[in-house]
Formats: sequence, C-alpha cells, structure tokens
Amino acid sequence: MELQKEECGYDNFLKLLQCFCARYGHTHQQASFAKQTVTDLESTRTDFAARLYSENDGVPDECVYNVDETDIQYDMPPRYIWSQRDGTTKLSKGEKHSYRMTAVMTIRRDGEKLPILFGIRQRGVT
Repeated sequence: MELQKEECGYDNFLKLLQCFCARYGHTHQQASFAKQTVTDLESTRTDFAARLYSENDGVPDECVYNVDETDIQYDMPPRYIWSQRDGTTKLSKGEKHSYRMTAVMTIRRDGEKLPILFGIRQRGVT
C-alpha cells in the first residue's frame, strides 16, 4: 500500500468533510459578524412590537395581513464554484439569475390563508 504525499493531507481531509456535509444535508455558508448583540436585538424587537400593537389596536382582523416572501433558486450555479488554480471562475451573465423565482405567502390575522403568489423575473424587466 502506498502512502499519500505529505502536501495532500489537507486536501484529502477537506474532500472527506465536504462529502460528509453533502451526505447529511449541510450547506456551505459564508461567515458574517453581527453588528449588535443578541440582547440589543431582542430589546429592539420587543419595543417595536409593543409600539406597533399599541398604535394599531383598533384595526379589524380582516385588514391585517402577514406576508412572507421566499426566494426559490433551482438549477442555479452556486456562489462559490470549484475551478482549476489558473482557470477562469466567471459565469456568463445569463447563468447568474436565470433560475430564480419568488413565492409570496399571505395569511390574515383572522386565520384565512390567501393563495400563494409566484413571481418570476423576465428578461428586459428590472
């Protein structure tokens, strides 16, 4: 049995981790830093909710809508792609946004659900 080269250890371990993550449904995420602490964000949310409910207490239930917008991306090239060290990593302009769709789900405060709206970006429309 032949031993691997010393400089290949990291690459082989990285490939093993990537296969493990793909097998169990983990995704590649880009790291980011929070600009505020969690307690500051929670207090801001609590203050906003209290102010919102006090200002809109008299609005009837059938006039209050909760809307959730979700982007759906299918068969779209990932943000990070693998390429040769000196090769090109550029994508053509058409590949970047050609397979995106938006689903809008709405429910009224009285519990009635509205139909799902789907939005697709068309060429020539910004």
